[in-house]
Amino acid sequence: SDGGDTFPSPRVISTIDYFNSYVADVGVGWGVAAAWANTDLATESTVDLSVSEDAGATFSTPKRVDTPGGYRSSPVVGLHGDSEVYVAWVGNDDPLGASDAEEIYFSRSTDRGVTFSSPINVSSNSEKSWPPRMAVDDAGTIYLVWAEGDFAIDEKLLFSVSVDGGASFSEPRGLAGPTAWVEGRIVAVGDGVIWIAWNTDASVAEDGHESYVMRSVDGGLAFSAPTPLPG
Repeated sequence: SDGGDTFPSPRVISTIDYFNSYVADVGVGWGVAAAWANTDLATESTVDLSVSEDAGATFSTPKRVDTPGGYRSSPVVGLHGDSEVYVAWVGNDDPLGASDAEEIYFSRSTDRGVTFSSPINVSSNSEKSWPPRMAVDDAGTIYLVWAEGDFAIDEKLLFSVSVDGGASFSEPRGLAGPTAWVEGRIVAVGDGVIWIAWNTDASVAEDGHESYVMRSVDGGLAFSAPTPLPG
């Protein structure tokens, strides 16, 4: 609370259940919400969330967001309004039988994380989806970006929008690729203004990473031309 000069001692907010807790994300707004993957890497995997309504002094008992079965990882979380919590993650309902079946799932809470909606499949195709990134603008529009496709062969950067609080999402559309590798980030500023930046490489066997950025001022309906970043 002093601009980063000092920090209190870290404390554990995940459940001590002899599972591994990893790949955490945090969202801020009406409170603080932390989400993470919880798995023993063999038989069970969950997406858990804990909420603080006192600026991080205390956190709620972790709540499971996903549905049982399969592999879940890399959740991202956003907050909006007075009570909304949005969580997206990558999941595979059949990790042993379909190695490329990873999809992007999304669930929402309208009561500060007490209950969550049934997860919906945002990506919904046969290609492998990689961990998502999320941004929420002032109007409550939810934006997701993620890489999709075979690593080192044909990865694309995909983008999807929800204008109804996460009840539904637009058909994913490609913003970059296909290429050997791509990984993106997204931020929202104000109402309908979003920036997307990504790294890409035409060949993972050589050192040829390039970085780009582009902007939309109408909630993702149209984007500026990609601008290469120097270096």
